[in-house]
Amino acid sequence: MGEGIFGTLHPFLEGGAVYGRKVANVGFMEALLRLDPFEEYHFFVADPDALRAAFAARRDLPAAAREAVKIFGRQELAGALRVTPYHCFHLSDPIAGQPELTSLRNALAPRLFPITSVNHTLSYADYALRFLAQIWPGVTRRDAVGATSRAASKVLEGYFAQLREGYHLDPSWPQPRLEIIPLGVDPAAFSGLVPEARRTARARFGLAAEETVCLLHGRISLDDKLDALPVLYALRRVMEEVPSARPRLVLSGGARPGDHYPEALEAAARALKVPLTLAPDPSPEDVRQLFAAADVFVSPSDNIQESFGLTLLEAGAAGLPSVVSDWDGYRDLVEHETSGFLVPTLAPAATPLLDCRARTLPDNIHQMYRAQQTAVDVPALAEALRRLVCDAPLRERMGRAARRRVLENFTWEGVIRRWLAFWDALRREPLSPADEERARTARHPAFLRLGELFCGHPSATLSVEAPGLWVRTTARGERVRAGREFCISWPGLEHCLDGADFRGMLVQARHPARADELIRRACPPGRSAEGARFALLWALKNDLLECVGQPG
Repeated sequence: MGEGIFGTLHPFLEGGAVYGRKVANVGFMEALLRLDPFEEYHFFVADPDALRAAFAARRDLPAAAREAVKIFGRQELAGALRVTPYHCFHLSDPIAGQPELTSLRNALAPRLFPITSVNHTLSYADYALRFLAQIWPGVTRRDAVGATSRAASKVLEGYFAQLREGYHLDPSWPQPRLEIIPLGVDPAAFSGLVPEARRTARARFGLAAEETVCLLHGRISLDDKLDALPVLYALRRVMEEVPSARPRLVLSGGARPGDHYPEALEAAARALKVPLTLAPDPSPEDVRQLFAAADVFVSPSDNIQESFGLTLLEAGAAGLPSVVSDWDGYRDLVEHETSGFLVPTLAPAATPLLDCRARTLPDNIHQMYRAQQTAVDVPALAEALRRLVCDAPLRERMGRAARRRVLENFTWEGVIRRWLAFWDALRREPLSPADEERARTARHPAFLRLGELFCGHPSATLSVEAPGLWVRTTARGERVRAGREFCISWPGLEHCLDGADFRGMLVQARHPARADELIRRACPPGRSAEGARFALLWALKNDLLECVGQPG
């Protein structure tokens, strides 16, 4: 058991359709709870019952087995921040809750602990405003976004630079620092292949022993993943150049109902006379068997929604060489001509018209338009595939190098250790008194003063001082105070009282009392008057107090 308490606003363990972000989040949290470096793990989520059920089935995780995982509703967050010495908070995506959590931490936490997150897809049009919210005076040197690749870091830097320029932001306003920390893989799930496992896997999918299987695993989707046609064109070239070659493309992954892209690929493969096997919506066991059956992994990524490439790590863990586009995070994962081949890509340097259209298009259509003008070098793709299809010793040598690279750089345990070191470094970041004061007093420009905004709705308002308002305990309030009558308090309202004792108000107001004096007495030391004011108004609402004067 370690020291300190880890916190998050996100469940990490999610159900539903499986895709890259969910796989990465589950892998991260499983590895963290297996390594178990913290005393406790606090999850503040929208559906605590669902997450409790998910963790109840995970007694294989040491932290869960010793009941160090604590799950709360979001309404309990403010109270926890006041009293819990958190080591850090880590979010599963920077576009969901980081500035909001930073603002609340600055207002309530005794110590400004690190708040971090890690990027996934960065290409959705509304993310600009999400990252705009990250630039404000409340950010400290202890706050960061983890970029999963060099390409992702460059995109994030570009977001912040263009937003500062476009909105003419104060140059002194800070933003979260960026740190490149990759995603990982559990190598045991894709262990090295043995001949018998390969034969069994091939039989499972009807693949002939003499074929060289080129696996493309991801989503079978033109507008949300990549265009597989260049692979078909490249394999056609291989077959024309080397008539004895027996390649087969196996394309697996999630497929949307009603999407005709898989049918179009099958038609294209028939026309090109390239053997193609589709394996839509494979189970996790099917995925492992597909990697066991394959000889080469191929992925000509062309879509800006891709920022890392988890499937490349899975391929490397399975001991497969990769032929992939020289694209985003892919170039961090494949060592060219050692663990595989990087195929050149070409795209426009600027797209002013498409940039203007982006906010009027569905994200997948906008991304497809960009992908269709990203050219993967088909001759280079064909040459790389030819070398691997026709040279079994080369495949074996590169496959061993790929697995070694994964084991040395991209295991989830190694990734978690990098995060632990980074969180420790962030905690040690010095904050001057002026820096801490700036952060604690800053109000986020997008987080409006909602009380003032809607103060025209009621016929009168109660200020902090409550001048001129006198109240007294009602007959019902006296019966409730004495325990002779029930009082309904809806679940969760206790989190708004902020320690204030409304029953003490009932005692003090047995004779008419000034509201401001009741609020002052009910306000716990070191707290704002807001909780006590809530208690007084709630008591008026529930006929426990009544006004004997009017607000000024």
